[in-house]
Amino acid sequence: GGKAGARWRPAGFAARLNLRRILSSSVVGCCLAGFLTIVWFHHIDILIPKSACGLSSPAAAAMLFAKAAAHSFFYGTISNTVGIIGRRMLGGDSALDAYASWRGKIVEVTKRQQMFWMTWQLLAFGVMKPEHAVPMNAFGGFLWNTFMSWVASRPPPSISPSPDAYLAPSPPSPAFAAEAAPTAT
Repeated sequence: GGKAGARWRPAGFAARLNLRRILSSSVVGCCLAGFLTIVWFHHIDILIPKSACGLSSPAAAAMLFAKAAAHSFFYGTISNTVGIIGRRMLGGDSALDAYASWRGKIVEVTKRQQMFWMTWQLLAFGVMKPEHAVPMNAFGGFLWNTFMSWVASRPPPSISPSPDAYLAPSPPSPAFAAEAAPTAT
């Protein structure tokens, strides 16, 4: 019965589930995987065909690296932006709050994305058969979207001071203050 399946769940598991977060992550993931990814793969495969990529020559290796880099830098940044803002807004944040969250997180996410997706796409574009590229990307997307959901659900970092704060004069360093102090006569 029901008791055997309930043993693996931590206490209060059902109470801690955030259905809105689960649904918003699912909607964003479906839009990215079901629409943007298909369009992107179609166009990147036209721009850099599979036949040009591989490890058979330095030129083929360079094209493989270029294809993985283009995927990671261009599509990754676009999809992560949609992911962060979309999850926050579907989770109930205002557009300004979602933007503030994106602004505070996109650099960190982009750095992490480069490590993950460059490696993942080098394998997908270089080793996998073309018919397995989309399932390979879908599995990587599942792993990545789990991470993105965690990132998007964190509170936004505190906003840095306004640009005017950087224009205010800084207090003098102790060494400067000691040199600039009037001498006693």
